[in-house]
Amino acid sequence: MKDKDKIDISRFFCWNKNCTEYNKKGQGNIKPAYYDGKDKDILILQCHVCKRKFSENKGTMFFRKQTKKDIIVKALKATSESTGIRATGRIFDINKNTILSWVHQSGTHSEKLEKFFSEFTDT
Repeated sequence: MKDKDKIDISRFFCWNKNCTEYNKKGQGNIKPAYYDGKDKDILILQCHVCKRKFSENKGTMFFRKQTKKDIIVKALKATSESTGIRATGRIFDINKNTILSWVHQSGTHSEKLEKFFSEFTDT
């Protein structure tokens, strides 16, 4: 059994804005379709209503990345601990420009999350 088989499907929603189930979580409208990626480790989900398929990574900074999530996370942790971009690239054998891109994307994603969650806490 893959760890992916343990994914909580209820946390996903349909990304199709034209679907009646768009942005609705835990409605039972999403089902696992298949695994994709080089190592078949990315779960592809499908909406029961509109039949659209999407990656478990849609809406995250990991979407369309060729590198495994754990490597990206470790590289980002290294940069947050004051390891330089070039040194991080050498440690993980990844181009420094890719590392820099991840740092930028993680910051942009964090800003979006902060804005999203601040809408719930601002009164």
